[in-house]
Amino acid sequence: MDAARPDMLAARGKHVPWDDHFIDELKTALVACRVFILILLPFVDRLLYPFLRRTGLEMHPITRMTTGFCLESLAMAYAAIVQHLVYSAGPCYSSPRACAASGPHNAPNRINVFIQTPIYTTEGFGEIFCTAAGYEYAFTKAPPSMKSLIQALFMATATIGTMFGWALTPLYRDPRLVIMYSTLAAMMAGTMVVGWLGLRKYKKLDDVRSETGPEKTAVA
Repeated sequence: MDAARPDMLAARGKHVPWDDHFIDELKTALVACRVFILILLPFVDRLLYPFLRRTGLEMHPITRMTTGFCLESLAMAYAAIVQHLVYSAGPCYSSPRACAASGPHNAPNRINVFIQTPIYTTEGFGEIFCTAAGYEYAFTKAPPSMKSLIQALFMATATIGTMFGWALTPLYRDPRLVIMYSTLAAMMAGTMVVGWLGLRKYKKLDDVRSETGPEKTAVA
């Protein structure tokens, strides 16, 4: 990600609104998300899902994807709250590390760094619920001769998210980060609602097939 630093892009004649501090924070966030996913994945796969099955709650892939979007939305909403708290703390308030009061070492605003932990935890759970269920559903529902194609199309949907991310780049700087996180939370919530409304009929069809069997469903 160092190629996205302002000085690297400026050497190629490109000027961007973010700074090195943003790139450093982004790299830290990505590493934290990977660590949390690696930690939480065995917990969900070996403990949570078996526990839910024993209680009679079998989570359909569409239900898991909806749950994942919900968790992602909650994570971004909480991130907006945390960013508001950052802007409410000194010494630089809405301009962290960019005022004279931060001193020669560019001291950050005075807020406990561990307040961010729920963001990465919730993000990790959301990724596990949504992404794994999406791959599962795309693979199991695709015809045998088209499994690779359907998987590729599913992975290509990440391009849409990237395009939305680039559309929000003007908000990727202080003091607009609260708006940025709030916008992401709203977009994820909207995706959750639209996805559930659009896909719940397939969940009902799968539930009928699991109860009656494929042959009876086909005859009906």
